[in-house]
Amino acid sequence: MLFADVVDAIAKVGFIASPLPLVLSLEMRCGLRQQRRCAHILRERLGGALLLPEQMAALRPPTPLKLLGKVLIKGKVPAGWGSAGGGGGGGGSGTGRP
Repeated sequence: MLFADVVDAIAKVGFIASPLPLVLSLEMRCGLRQQRRCAHILRERLGGALLLPEQMAALRPPTPLKLLGKVLIKGKVPAGWGSAGGGGGGGGSGTGRP
């Protein structure tokens, strides 16, 4: 299953049952190049629903009502991954180990 297909599905049906915010927890086991590609896909496919860090200041304190219809990303990059040389580099599947 492609990451872009999952993001498309979230964009399509994520708020049908409820407008409450969605939190996506991503563990990025890929290189920096793939992480940038994932970020591009998220921005492109989710558009204005994606809550960007620079938008958080206007939402202080963030409440569920202020976040209606928004997608929040919680990300984790395991130690040794995500650097220019770690976690699969640039073109692989991102399944290698550092």
